[in-house]
Amino acid sequence: GSSTYAFTAVLVAVLVGLAAGAGGYVWLLGKRPASAATMATIQAAVGVSAAGLLLGLERLPDLLFVGLRWSDAPGWVVFLDLALSVGALLVVTICIGATFPCALAATVAAGGAVRQQVGQQVGRLYAINTVGAIAGVLLGGLVLVPGIGVHATLKVAIIASLATAAALWIVGKGHGRPLRVGAVLVAAGVVALLPRWDERVMSAGPAVYAKTFLGDEQRRSLRELVAGEEVVFYGHGKSGSVAVTRFGPRTILRINGKVDASTGSDMPTELMSAHLPLLVHPAPRHVFVLGLGSGVTAAAVLAHPVDSVDVLELEPAVIEASRFFSVAQGRSLADPRFRLVVGDGRSFLRATAARYH
Repeated sequence: GSSTYAFTAVLVAVLVGLAAGAGGYVWLLGKRPASAATMATIQAAVGVSAAGLLLGLERLPDLLFVGLRWSDAPGWVVFLDLALSVGALLVVTICIGATFPCALAATVAAGGAVRQQVGQQVGRLYAINTVGAIAGVLLGGLVLVPGIGVHATLKVAIIASLATAAALWIVGKGHGRPLRVGAVLVAAGVVALLPRWDERVMSAGPAVYAKTFLGDEQRRSLRELVAGEEVVFYGHGKSGSVAVTRFGPRTILRINGKVDASTGSDMPTELMSAHLPLLVHPAPRHVFVLGLGSGVTAAAVLAHPVDSVDVLELEPAVIEASRFFSVAQGRSLADPRFRLVVGDGRSFLRATAARYH
C-alpha cells in the first residue's frame, strides 16, 4: 500500500541489503584480488536476482494474505510488511551492495600499488558513483516510470545490469568468457520478452482491501479473486499508479490500488461534494476543486450558475483516466468556465492571485 509504513519497510529492506552485501563482500572476498570478471559476476547476479523478483512480485499479495489470516494485530501487520519487503528485496540488494566495494578493490588493483594514487582512484570512483546515483533517480523517477511504466523500467534496469556484466567479461580476463557473455545476453533477451504483470492484481490494492479479499472462504489467490475485473486503463505517474477497471456495470478509478471514485457507491459522495456547498452558498461565483478524480464532482459544479471552476490535479495520469467516466460526468468538461491545472494544491493556492467565493 501507499503508506508511510510501506515506504519505511522498503527503505529498511534496501539499506539492510546494501549493508549486508558490502560487509559480506569484504568478509568473504576482501582478501582476494578483484578484477573486471569479479565485477561482472556480481552484476550478472544483480540482473538474475532482479529478474526473479520481477517474475514473483505479483505473488506477494498471496503471502500477505497468509500472514493476515494468522493475525491482523497492528504490530504483526507492520512486522509482516517489513518481513515481506526484506524477503523480496534481500537477494538483489545484497548483490547491489557488493558492487561498490568490489569496484573499489578492482579499481585499486588495476591502478597498481602506488599509495599516492589510491586516494585519487577512490575519489574518482566515488564521484562517478554519486553522479550515476543522481542520474538514475532523475531518469527513473521523472522520465522512465511516467513514460513507460514501472514494469518496463524494471526491465530496462535488469537488462542494463546484464549488459554491464557482458561488457565487463569482454574486457576482463579468464577462461569461458564467450560462454558467460553469451549466457547473460540470452538472459537479457529473455527479460526483454517477459510479458507485463497482471494489471488486475497490481491495481487491486490488497493492502487496503485485505479484509474484503480474506472474506473469500475458498482461500483463492488474488489473481483468481480479481479475474472478473477488466482493466481499461493502467498507467504510472510521478506520484503513483492509476488504473480504471470495470466490474459488471461499475467503472472504478484506483490510485495506488485504493478506489478514489466509481460509478457505484461512490457517486453520492462525488455529486454531493459539489452540490451541498454550492447550495448552501448564497451566490457562488468562483469555485476551486482539489483533485479531478473521475471528473464527476467538477461536472456537477458546472451544473450551477458559477463564473469559473478551477480544478487542480496532482497526477497527469488521473487526467487520462477521467475520460473513461464521460458518461457518469453527465456534462462536458469542455465548458469554457472549466480550467484544469496540474500541480500541488497547497503550492497553487499559496501562489495564485485568484480568490474563490
